[in-house]
Parts: sequence; structure tokens; C-alpha cells
Amino acid sequence: MNKLKLAIAILVSIFLCYKCIAQNQIRTTTLENNNWVIYTVFVDVNKNGYFDNQEMVLPNHMLINDGAYYVTDSKGQFKAKTNITGTIKSSNKNFEVNNVAAQSNHKHNLIGLIYNQTQNDYSINLVADKRNQIATETNLHLIVRQAIQTDNLIQLKLFLPTGLKLKTSSMAPSQIHNQYLLWDIASLDQLNENTIDVTLVAADGLLPTAIRFNAEIITTATDLLKSNNQTTLDAIAEPTITPNSKIVDPAGVIKTNNTLPINISLLYTIHFQNTGNTTASNLTIVDTLPNKLAPGTFSFVASSHPCNIQLAQNAVTFSFTNINIPDSGASQLQSMGWVQFMVNTNNNVLLNDSIENVADVIFDVNQPIRTTEARIEFVNIAAINDMDANAMLQIWPNPIYNVSKIVLSKACQNCAITIFDNTGKQIQNRELNYELNLNADEFESGLYFYRVSNTTSLLTQGKFVVQK
Repeated sequence: MNKLKLAIAILVSIFLCYKCIAQNQIRTTTLENNNWVIYTVFVDVNKNGYFDNQEMVLPNHMLINDGAYYVTDSKGQFKAKTNITGTIKSSNKNFEVNNVAAQSNHKHNLIGLIYNQTQNDYSINLVADKRNQIATETNLHLIVRQAIQTDNLIQLKLFLPTGLKLKTSSMAPSQIHNQYLLWDIASLDQLNENTIDVTLVAADGLLPTAIRFNAEIITTATDLLKSNNQTTLDAIAEPTITPNSKIVDPAGVIKTNNTLPINISLLYTIHFQNTGNTTASNLTIVDTLPNKLAPGTFSFVASSHPCNIQLAQNAVTFSFTNINIPDSGASQLQSMGWVQFMVNTNNNVLLNDSIENVADVIFDVNQPIRTTEARIEFVNIAAINDMDANAMLQIWPNPIYNVSKIVLSKACQNCAITIFDNTGKQIQNRELNYELNLNADEFESGLYFYRVSNTTSLLTQGKFVVQK
């Protein structure tokens, strides 16, 4: 009788476990370190609920759980501070959760997604690297996917914009014409990004500021959606420099160790550009040095055009007489120039101090144009808490593709996080008690630095990357 009861109990347990999986309920295993739970999201191609060797992870994939959003990193993983319970869904309607199972080492869980389309679908996308306005070549990435593994032959066609020609390609084109490039592709990996990297060069001179790229997939095979077989990309060149800007080297955050940051040499560069609608005959730049810089250490370094320099107390004046600089509409390249000088920090600079500096650019008798701010910040690392920075604060995922979380290892009263860009300019200052979200839409792509402090001291600092 006891054996019969035991057998019934085992069958009930198996049934409940199967029902839990069928309803996509999540079973979690807590990490041994700091109680973090880590998940790996993968495509369960054979639908067996296990992460097999041939199956791939899903990077940059969003999952939704009771109003919370989790985005996987480049390894297809995300972390959760606490165990996730309830139903989990993919933000992509073409995927559904198949199973969640703990790995044998019990350090993290696996989330298997099933691709629920039965027909094959080809898609193409174009991505261009950033370039400036005086570039002579551009890098383009053609990204092709198929939903179901097949060996069907497809052709990939890239139309060449007027004035551009092929320089290099990671995969040799089957045909090269004046108007387009053509690749014959016999096999694609299922769901993976299959990328061809292309470098195009201007046939004569500089690339246009705006370039429109078009590409398409040509196939006679079964294809669920024809609409994603063509793509267009408008690639706009970024300004070589921000017109009328000022930068400092070194820039950003400079660490000191209980040493006053005095008599430190700084190199300043002032960029100017005539963005008006006619040639400027004369140019004057006035830089009023803040009192944390020592005017007596000023030294001229170089300039793009001949100039006269006058130093009166803490004001430096650069005079470009008869510069005759054309406007940017007439010549983008010739409308720009620069001047460089060096100056040392003064003896009144304190620990954890900062120096901000701007200049005024005057074309002929027009109103002054204020440059962007050049900012440098000194941080006394001896004042940082003994608490390990990595243990105290975590940002995940990092790089930030969509939404990431900043989480402290413990609650912090009267704490704030300050975020700077790679020039040292403050971007945000927010209260941080335990955790907060960072949205990629709030930032430009690039490198950022952060500092966490309370009312009395700096607690930790670090950096993160935004990729959009």
C-alpha cells in the first residue's frame, strides 16, 4: 500500500512539473554570489528544452515578465536581482517560451524560445559606420537572415550610389557593375546574422554629406514576407568637429591620490567654422581664463591660420586679420580652422575640483559665438570608500542597447549618481537609493563615466557604453 502511495505521489509530481513547463512558468536557481540570478536565452531549435551545442543564443532580445523588461547582452544573458516568477514572454511575436531549466552547475537558468513560423522568411538590413564630412570612403554592412535552415540559392544586390565604387568586400561579389554589386549565396545560418562588410570609396574627391543606399534579396524560394526583402538606408555624415567648440587634453576625469592638482599642463584646442552665408574677412577669438588656470604659464602652440596673440591679465585674444575664410556652404573644409595653446592649473585648485572654460568666436563685426564648454574634473581616489566598486554597483546589460539597470549592493541614503560624457561634460545627476533604469534613448552612442556619492564622500565610480 505504501509503495502504491509513493508511485502516485511521483506521478502527481511529474504531472505538476509538466504543467508548469507547459504554462511557461519560470523555475529559478539563485546564484551563489550575491544572490544574483543569471539567465541565458537561446533558440530551442529541436524543442527539447535543452541548450544543445548547435543552438544559438539570442543577443539584444527583450523578454517581458509582469511589466518588467529584461534585455539580453551580447552573450544572450541577463541578470535579475531576485528570482523571476510568473509568465515570461518574448517581445518578438515570432518567438514563444518553450522551457526554463537550470544548468547542471546550478549557477544560472536557461530560457528556450521556439521560433513559431513554419515558412521560411528572408530579411535584409543595412548598417553604415559613422563618418565625417571630409571622408573619402565609407564602411557598409549588409546583414541577411533566414528563418529556417535551407540551402536555397539567393542573390544579394547592393545598388551603388552615384560616384561610389567598391574598394574591399569581406565576401567577393559574383558580379561587379557600375550600378550595383551582386553576391550569390548558397547557404545561410538559421536566424543568425549573416554579414557582408563592404568598403566603398568616392571615385573623385570627398563623399557626399548624405548618401542613400539600397539593397535587396532576389530569390525564387518560399519567402513568407516579400516586404523585408528590400531595404533603404540614408547615411548622413557627422560634422568633422562641432562648429565653434573647445576641447581640453587631458579631458574628463583625472584621478589624484591626496595630491593637489596644481601646476598640471593642459592643452586647449579651439575649433572655429564660418557657418554664415558669406566670406569672413577677419576673425577674433577671446578666451577669458578661469581663476583656476595660471595666465603666467600660457604658451601658444599652433594654429591653422596665421594669428596675433595678446594676453591681458587673464584674457587671451587671438586675432586672424585678413583670414578671408569662406562660409561652409561654399567650402565645408576651408570654412574651418583651429588654434591651440597650453596653460597650467593654478595653485588654488583643490582636491575633487573641476575647471570649466569657454571662448567667444567673432567673425568680422558679428555677435560673438560662445564655444562649447571644455571641462576637466579631478577626483581624489584616496577619498573613495574601501568598498569594492564592482561589488557595490552593477550595470546590466553593459553596453546599453535599450534599457539597463543600475543596482547597488545595498540601499544608500542621500546618494546620487552623476553621469559625464567622454569630454567630462555632466549629462545627468539623479538620486540613487538602490536601483534605477538607464534608457539608451537618453544618450548618444558612446562612452560615459559615472560617480556615485553621498553628502560627504565619493563612494564609487566607473564607466558604461551606449550602443544604439
